[in-house]
Amino acid sequence: MIDIGGAPLPSVTPVEVQRSSWFPKVYVSPDTPPVEGVVPNPVADGVLIEWAAVDQEGVIYIIERGPTQDGPWTEIHRTAETRYLYSDGSGQLWWFKITASVRGKAGEGSVVGAQPGKVPNYAEMEALNQAITQEIIDRLAGDLDAVNQAVGAARQYTDEQVSALNGMLEDVIGAGEWVADREYPAGAFSRLGGVLYQAVVMSTGVVPGTDPASWREIGEYTSVGDALAATISIARQNASDLAAEVGRVDAVVARLPAGSGPLATSAQVASEIQARADDVAALGQRIDTTNAALGDKASTAQVSAVDTASASRDNVLGQRIDQTNAAVAGKASVDTVAQVRSRVDQIDGRLDAQGSAITQVTAKLGGSPNMLKDSSYARGFTYWTAPFGSAIYYEPKYGNYLAVNAVQGGTASEQRVDTTAGIYVLSAEVYRNSDAGNVRVEIGAFSAQGFIGSTTAVSDRSKVGAWQQIFVPINAPAGTTYLNARIIFEGTNVINSVRRMKLELGLTPTLWTDDTAVQLAASATQILETRATQLENGQTRLEAKAGVLLDVNGRVIGWRANNDGAQGIFDIVADQLNVTDPNGTGSTTFEAGRWVTRSGGYMQVHGKPFGTTGDLMMYIGVGSDPNAASKAHGIFWIDNKGNAYFGGSLSAGILRNAVQTGTTQTVGTELVNGPFRTNGGNRTVTLSFSRTHRRQKSASGSSGFIAGSGANTAQVQLFRQIGTGGWVLWQVLNVTGSVDLINEFDGPDTAISGWGAALTVNDSSTALETVSYRALIVAFGEQSVTHQSGSFDSQTITQNLSIISVEQ
Repeated sequence: MIDIGGAPLPSVTPVEVQRSSWFPKVYVSPDTPPVEGVVPNPVADGVLIEWAAVDQEGVIYIIERGPTQDGPWTEIHRTAETRYLYSDGSGQLWWFKITASVRGKAGEGSVVGAQPGKVPNYAEMEALNQAITQEIIDRLAGDLDAVNQAVGAARQYTDEQVSALNGMLEDVIGAGEWVADREYPAGAFSRLGGVLYQAVVMSTGVVPGTDPASWREIGEYTSVGDALAATISIARQNASDLAAEVGRVDAVVARLPAGSGPLATSAQVASEIQARADDVAALGQRIDTTNAALGDKASTAQVSAVDTASASRDNVLGQRIDQTNAAVAGKASVDTVAQVRSRVDQIDGRLDAQGSAITQVTAKLGGSPNMLKDSSYARGFTYWTAPFGSAIYYEPKYGNYLAVNAVQGGTASEQRVDTTAGIYVLSAEVYRNSDAGNVRVEIGAFSAQGFIGSTTAVSDRSKVGAWQQIFVPINAPAGTTYLNARIIFEGTNVINSVRRMKLELGLTPTLWTDDTAVQLAASATQILETRATQLENGQTRLEAKAGVLLDVNGRVIGWRANNDGAQGIFDIVADQLNVTDPNGTGSTTFEAGRWVTRSGGYMQVHGKPFGTTGDLMMYIGVGSDPNAASKAHGIFWIDNKGNAYFGGSLSAGILRNAVQTGTTQTVGTELVNGPFRTNGGNRTVTLSFSRTHRRQKSASGSSGFIAGSGANTAQVQLFRQIGTGGWVLWQVLNVTGSVDLINEFDGPDTAISGWGAALTVNDSSTALETVSYRALIVAFGEQSVTHQSGSFDSQTITQNLSIISVEQ
């Protein structure tokens, strides 16, 4: 022990703080910036969201979705890309928050709203497809409308020019004899002494031919015999400081009979040529017209042409318009218009060059509209009553026609037409196959109180094997509210037919038309156009267009091609488009909204639903008519319910499954059909059993076969197995039979025992995997047969047991 005494304890010396030259710094990661430039782009069934990249290593973008701008948010995806495609096909407005995250440190999210595209349902898709189709049809119709406007303008321009020329020609031809006390203004025509003159200035009392300053001599104007022929030529020239002009008018006229009054028959040729130039424009023009008319026949023919060439400081134009017309008044007419045009314009720095050629041919037939609905029975019996024993057929050389079987009494097809008083005529074409009985048309008038009266016409019985037209008029009196049109068959012994029924105003029928043909006109239009445009900024646009458009009573078909250098579009509108190889071994056709390819006995079809079940969308198999396509005969098919079938080696089964056995064993014979896959549809199952036991004795004599006791019977049970389930007794087939004995004194004796029966049932059970059928003969009986001699020479037994399953 150490004694430290009572002195205070020593103090602790403080520790000196050590100073260093470095100090460790803790790393703090920078803030993650927000995502910039978020842009939503709706697509067909969703929305594509894109954004600018965040400039940091290892960035991950978190995509969240919420029903409102403020959430609540649900994370739906993470990605290192700068885009994300969201698709739910709902069309609902969603809000999306895009947040950048670097090593688990998230930045501020950027929120954007977007409405994903909605997947249309079947009805919407059908409407969309129809809209696309209608757009193509409208484009063709729009082209035709534009062409018709251009043709109409060309016709109007030609008519105006020709009218002016004809007006001048009428002044020349209609010039009267000079009268001393009459005033003749400058340009007026007058005749004196068989010579035609034109006044140069206002002339009063100056005798033509005496003063050239007052009257200009045109030429002789004479009449010989019954024909009046005139050849007239007028030329004029004019020049001034601002313009120069030259013109010439020529005319040749022939008329029958001679005279100056209204003439029944005439022919006329007229031509006018003009040339004009001034300090800003130059114009050259020629107008020609040729007319011929037969007054007693109400027939006319006309040819008109206008050639124009003009140039100014801003545009250059060359144009030719030709027009022809021929008509038999009240019956038919044909028009042609051809316009060829070249034009260059320069306006405010824009240069436009255009060349076009338009040709249109139009034919019209006279006649009255058909008041009957569906007069050709093309829509079946929609508007007609159906006669007993009738059917509607179509042949290319006949069109649609109604055929009615032989009838002992009478039957008719009729249609009511609401109308008022007037004179009407009902017509039809009848095809008789014999001279027995009557085929006639009848038209009856009815008022609000009932029947008023009727008229009828009978077909000619002697005209067999050919179409004949029959018609009957009726004068419907005041108070008539409707007519009843009928075709009647009475006491016939074979089929007779009718087509082309027509009810119209008048006493006699006109050319047959159906209820949709009102205009009775058809036109064909050809378009060729090229265009080059240079804009002020130096850009150049080139375009070429061609097309052929056919218009029959407002129904337009045809094709158009348009190429603007960026895209080329070729549109076709037609009920049927056919392509056939020259060897005739195959063809492809677009008809009724479907593509059909035929080769040999097979066809391939796809398009608008078709087939015997009306739900096929694609089919390869036996046949040539899409409407007769059957799933049972298809090698490959797809329907509009999502079902499909392929009958090749890759298929797990077929839709038609058939098995049979020819064993002669009776009780205990078993036959299994399956297992095979199905489409879950209805299956038609046929079970059949047949057996024949034939005995024969060659020797002849008084002895023969004798039938004894018992009966020919059998029972077959049909079992069904679905998937891996057990066999279940499903149907029972009871079979019966008979015995035939043929005993001949001078020939062989024969005994034939027979069995036969079948049943057909529908199996509508739903098979998710496979199905099997099993037939089992469980009972058998045979009527005893013996020969009186106690023996027979030979016997044969044949037997067949079969199961056939067909799924439609």
